[in-house]
Amino acid sequence: MNYFRLGFLNILALLVYFHFLISAETSAAKHKFCDIHDLFRINICYNNDDNVPLIVPAPNNSGKNVPNQNNKKLTNKNNTQRPLYIIYDVHQVEGFNLRRDVYIRMATFIWSLRQKSKYKDAKLVLPPFMNMYHWRSQNIDQTRVFWGDLFDLESLRKFTEVLDFPEFFEELRKFNIDSNKTYINQVYKLQNFDEMFENGVFRDKFEKAPCKNDDERRKGFYFGYKNLTHRTFTCVNFQGGAKMLQKMLYKYKTEPSNSEMKGNDVMISEIDNHPRIVLVLRSETVLHDFWSTAVYWKARRSLRFSKALTAIADKFRQDFLNSTNDGDLVQRPEDWRDEKPYRGAKGGDYLAIHLRRADFLYGREKTVPSLQSAAAQIKTKLKELNLGVVFIASDCTGNEFNDLKNYLKPYRVIKYKPESKAQFDQLKDGGVAIIDQIICSHARYFIGTYESTFTFRIYEEREILGFEQHLTYNTLCKREDLINYNCFKKGPKIADKSDKMKQQRYREWDLDCKVYVGNLNSSASKYEIESAFSKYGPLRNVWVARNPPGFAFVEFEDKRDAEDSVRGLDGTRCCGTRIRVEMSSGRTRRDRRGGGGSRSDRGSRSDRYRSRSPKRSRDRSPRSRSPRDYEYEKESSRRSPREHRREYRRSSRSDSRDRR
Repeated sequence: MNYFRLGFLNILALLVYFHFLISAETSAAKHKFCDIHDLFRINICYNNDDNVPLIVPAPNNSGKNVPNQNNKKLTNKNNTQRPLYIIYDVHQVEGFNLRRDVYIRMATFIWSLRQKSKYKDAKLVLPPFMNMYHWRSQNIDQTRVFWGDLFDLESLRKFTEVLDFPEFFEELRKFNIDSNKTYINQVYKLQNFDEMFENGVFRDKFEKAPCKNDDERRKGFYFGYKNLTHRTFTCVNFQGGAKMLQKMLYKYKTEPSNSEMKGNDVMISEIDNHPRIVLVLRSETVLHDFWSTAVYWKARRSLRFSKALTAIADKFRQDFLNSTNDGDLVQRPEDWRDEKPYRGAKGGDYLAIHLRRADFLYGREKTVPSLQSAAAQIKTKLKELNLGVVFIASDCTGNEFNDLKNYLKPYRVIKYKPESKAQFDQLKDGGVAIIDQIICSHARYFIGTYESTFTFRIYEEREILGFEQHLTYNTLCKREDLINYNCFKKGPKIADKSDKMKQQRYREWDLDCKVYVGNLNSSASKYEIESAFSKYGPLRNVWVARNPPGFAFVEFEDKRDAEDSVRGLDGTRCCGTRIRVEMSSGRTRRDRRGGGGSRSDRGSRSDRYRSRSPKRSRDRSPRSRSPRDYEYEKESSRRSPREHRREYRRSSRSDSRDRR
């Protein structure tokens, strides 16, 4: 009887146990859904509670998760050194093109590290591009873009060992690492020294320091993956080249002991065949070790775009610009290692322009030309080269691009746009930007934007393709009369002097043609004011106050147009506020004492209107109005670049698809 009771209890216990397992599996299934990444067969799973993705191995053909088909752990060949994976990341506010430069710094570091026998298995893990600041398009998912979507990974591996992020997770399966919790052994956050120079000398150095900002540590997981976290987190003040990273990794190598690890934690312990995973945050702090050397250019040449993006760009060039690699005489062998010194590239029969706008209007106002000035420089070069087509790569708004096309008439103006919504969803902003760079790289002549990394990357591409330097290293100048000068040295200096003279002269403008504009938003731009007032007649000058902001002056060529603008625009909305428009009194701000520069000493506004001659008909007799380009003066903004970026982001979302 006792045996019977014991057997019954055992069966009951087994039933309860199996019921618990089935319930747990069903519950987990309810809270998680997965999509397989096509290229790497990695499941990207989302927890329904917080929508935070997890990386787990994709099932094999039989539907079962098999960490290793041979059911054997991956071991080091010599069993003496743990495999080393170095992940890096860049500050979120940095742009896409700077990240490509940081890649070269880290790739050359891995290349040099692998020359040492004990680090020959070191690999660089490429971080996904996440929510890039300049990728503004709405209604497409740009949360996480992998390197394999934009670049040719096999080409990169011909220089050094790299892994895309899904490939990294796939490789961890070979070590039987449980994907439910993947630990990074050490996270190093690089910071700048408060004092970079010692007695006027810059020295390479690093030292452990308190964290200046602890956001990454508090967050606890990385690249949006909830199951990717760290064991140790160290902040390091760092200045110097990438080679110094090796010393830092050795000096601050700290890991929990085996006794501190429990359960799944043992998966990345000091067991000799388990890898060491390191993450370097703010890696843009690291400087180049091989700048402009043969090693640098090998890494740069290996950084080829994906074959899919290259094919789209080549088709566009052929269809709209009659440009092919053979016809352009560019150097592009299948393998970048077969490239030779070459300067015979001819390029397609078109001029290519990179015109940066957006935040450069505020952060680089000394060097960014107006649309009219840029158009004048482009026309001059088109005439000089005897070309009739110009390709524009720009982050300007749709309205700005249409205005630029009007300024460039009768020349043909071309800009790349995806063929369909489906193609744009596939390319995303990053893919469109790369296609723009490919097209610009094959032009007969290229003119870029001063201090833009987008322009720098095109310079490098044209060097590789074999163009003469004078056909490549050109920039749009602040003023159109400097088109044949080196803007890097002469342009800004001359423009500064001229702008100061213009600011001093605005008080000398013709009072009969000078209009005061008050109650402006502090972020009001010359372009907006010019667009509003030019409807009443040709403008001679526009000047916007920045220190302090809130008002502007507009000078017309004809006083009757100035009076018409006052009647038409006073009390209307412009630049986000209801503006005040009056004829200028010519008095200084000190004399006005808040009067705003209007002719208040001549009586009220209504009195002035009544004392004027009767209204003129818009069908007045013709008079000479010589067209001219609008002049732009120097502005000194009191707003921080972050405030300008935030304001620009709010005001320009409707045109986001035209941005890079």
